[in-house]
Amino acid sequence: MSKTTEILLSKIGVDFLVHRGAISAAQEAIRSQEENQDDTSSGAAFKKVGNRYHATALDGIDLTIQSGMRVGVIGHNGSGKSTLLRVIAGVLEPTRGTLQVTGRIASMMSTTFGFDMRSTGRENITRRGMMMGMSRSEIEARKDEILDFADLGAYTDMPMSTYSAGMRARLGFAITTSMHANIVILDEWIGAGDARFLEKSRQRLIRAIGHSDILILATHKDNLIREMCSHVLILDKGKITHFGPVETLDDHPDMLSDSRKATVQHKQEIQDRLQEQKERREAHYADLKDQVLERMDRKADKLAEHSETVEYLAAQMEKTVRDHKTKLQNLRARSDRLLERHQARIDARIEKLKDLDAELAETLKTRRNDTSGTVDDNSADDDSAR
Repeated sequence: MSKTTEILLSKIGVDFLVHRGAISAAQEAIRSQEENQDDTSSGAAFKKVGNRYHATALDGIDLTIQSGMRVGVIGHNGSGKSTLLRVIAGVLEPTRGTLQVTGRIASMMSTTFGFDMRSTGRENITRRGMMMGMSRSEIEARKDEILDFADLGAYTDMPMSTYSAGMRARLGFAITTSMHANIVILDEWIGAGDARFLEKSRQRLIRAIGHSDILILATHKDNLIREMCSHVLILDKGKITHFGPVETLDDHPDMLSDSRKATVQHKQEIQDRLQEQKERREAHYADLKDQVLERMDRKADKLAEHSETVEYLAAQMEKTVRDHKTKLQNLRARSDRLLERHQARIDARIEKLKDLDAELAETLKTRRNDTSGTVDDNSADDDSAR
């Protein structure tokens, strides 16, 4: 199982002994440091140990760079950027602290480092490749591709002492970028050469970075850090003053280019204006809210008044309905009593009529009987007369 690419630095420090010819400069730097603690123009920090002067290029560096990080290192001249890269690359041994690097490193701090001027370009490919940790078979497999990119022509098998500076740089760059490295270290971006070579180099370098797990780029160009990096590390007098996401670079205007400073200032002015507009809007909305609440309170009071009126009218209507209901009940009871009386009278009259009918019938019957007796008597008298 392969190990995860990682760089661990713990309490790393690098001190250099100041030679006699630079002692006066070191003394002046120490005086400047004592007078102005925030001064960054003096570069490294100087101190006197016994009778000797030391320059501290790095002091107490604690740093962890994990796989996937693209770290841009920025700082003023002499802040320790190149020294930090050399320590990570293994070129410079730290005075104190511990360094642990997991992964193969491709260092582009000096593309011509390790060349033998008496050997040919072809021989120096093997020499430089082996110094970088490549196997002979790996070097042979990539030698043609390296020479093709370097474009040395007839100089390929000639001593490097006959090469121009540009030819040496092209060959060194081609060798370094041909290695499949986990960690790519760059001290400043490619910026010299003709336009055609610059574009070829840029594309080749971007591919190399894309295949790597970690990129460490030291530069003064904040726009390049924003383009290539995910994190930014700021050094000042050999100490880390900031390490975080690349977006936090704008929080350190002294590290920005003039154009970027103007952009950040313009952005801040826009943000201030927007904040002012926001505050005005909020104040306006607060006033509107108060007005609306006041109107709502007035309407609520009116509604409360109307509600009381409605409740009063409802109570009056309820009372009226109750009164009418009571009156109707009384009228219904009175009507029932009157009907009962009339019915009793009618029933009495009917009984009386019935009695009269009975009496009349009896009278008629009696009269009929009387009439019948009279007739019979008359008939008897007639018979006796005859």
